[in-house]
Amino acid sequence: MGYMKRQLTIIMLFSFWAACQSPQENPDPLPAPTGVYVDEALCLATGLHGGRDDASKARRSRRLELLQDAGTKLLRWDFRWSVVERTQGDFNFESYDLRVDEAASAGLGWIGLLDYGNPWASSATSSNDKYPPDDPSDFATYAGATVAHFKDRISRWEIWNEQNAGYRFWLPAADPAAYTDLLVAASGAIHAQDPEAKVAFGGTFFASQAIPGALEFIEACYEHEPDLGKYFDAMAIHPYMIYPPAVAPESNESLPPFDYLEQRTLPEMISDLKQLLASHGDEDKPIWITEVGWPEFESVPAHEQARYLVRSYLLSMAAGVEHLCWYTLEDSTGHSIVWEDTFGLVPYDPDPTDENIPEPKPGYFALQNLSKVLSGSRFDEDLATKNEFAEDMHILRFASEDRKRQVLAIWSHGEVRHVELTPSLPGYEFTGLLSMTGVQLSLDSGDSASLDAGPDVIYLLEENTRQ
Repeated sequence: MGYMKRQLTIIMLFSFWAACQSPQENPDPLPAPTGVYVDEALCLATGLHGGRDDASKARRSRRLELLQDAGTKLLRWDFRWSVVERTQGDFNFESYDLRVDEAASAGLGWIGLLDYGNPWASSATSSNDKYPPDDPSDFATYAGATVAHFKDRISRWEIWNEQNAGYRFWLPAADPAAYTDLLVAASGAIHAQDPEAKVAFGGTFFASQAIPGALEFIEACYEHEPDLGKYFDAMAIHPYMIYPPAVAPESNESLPPFDYLEQRTLPEMISDLKQLLASHGDEDKPIWITEVGWPEFESVPAHEQARYLVRSYLLSMAAGVEHLCWYTLEDSTGHSIVWEDTFGLVPYDPDPTDENIPEPKPGYFALQNLSKVLSGSRFDEDLATKNEFAEDMHILRFASEDRKRQVLAIWSHGEVRHVELTPSLPGYEFTGLLSMTGVQLSLDSGDSASLDAGPDVIYLLEENTRQ
């Protein structure tokens, strides 16, 4: 009986909302959408092999083909200092030129990640590039030279990667003051070479199970430099769920052995970061998610990974995130923790030169469909929140600039719920219903849609037939 009441509540609420849009009471057209453009938001955190041998060329070609077919226009990967400047003052961009130019030919842009340290620049090591330089100006020289070289090809740059994860990426331990000094120096060098370049504060790892969390680290950077906002144009973050990520992006569930920690949902993490920026007067700084993902392993089977991918993109765009980069395109091999090899949307191909091409995972097709269905549109409104639906319901509307075409992305992250919908305004008709991976579903008519909303996103298409 309780489930039936919830079903009826959703139907009645949406019928009430539709009634409020009658020609007599609201004849005016809806305003243009103001959210993030989907085509600009979709990004993949993936590298391209830079070698000229047959295997490297084949793997690079295959990845570029996959990226093109997925519909993403942006990739994020590193331009490592220890590769670019092996000897102080001697810069070599040959392998990166190859990758950047071939990506450009495929219609792909970059978020260039400037990282890590360089053994010759640190007295703490003779081989490991995860130690920061003794003098931030050495890093700034490399950053400036790299930006000058790629000025006409790359306009977005990110300074370091997960610097709060000191045990992995900023040895021997996270140091907010030292990172701030490096950011200040690098930002100045970058903008001296390209005043129009966008510089992102390096993506911090959100969860705080074993390291300073993102918010704590960023706050400490502000304490060291109160005018921190002068030195970055965007704030990058890696809002992984408590590691390894194994719960839905809308979930607050914390799993053992870290169930004593508070788990924040993806929208809550974005909101927390916005509040921190606003507290320092930087509320206008865009947010880039330069890494987020779920590995495919026993807790997250392949179809579940696809669900989380689509829902994380949709929720992030609804929250105003400017770019979201899924980590990653292709599975890898050789990590010390096996599941870290399985974040990809395509299985690892041990021999890219042969004809045995692995079949992509469901997540790849889900991303491909998302980019196709929502191309040319911007996030507009969360109709479920507006109409006080159950908390687990999501009805996100995306629209083209002229509103001739609109798409409702619908799902429930809780129980399956039945909904009956009518078009947004007089003159609009429903023209299609698609599954998460692009399968055509049955649609009642152009005037109504009756469907069950579950964990798979469903896309309901509508068009203004009077334009």
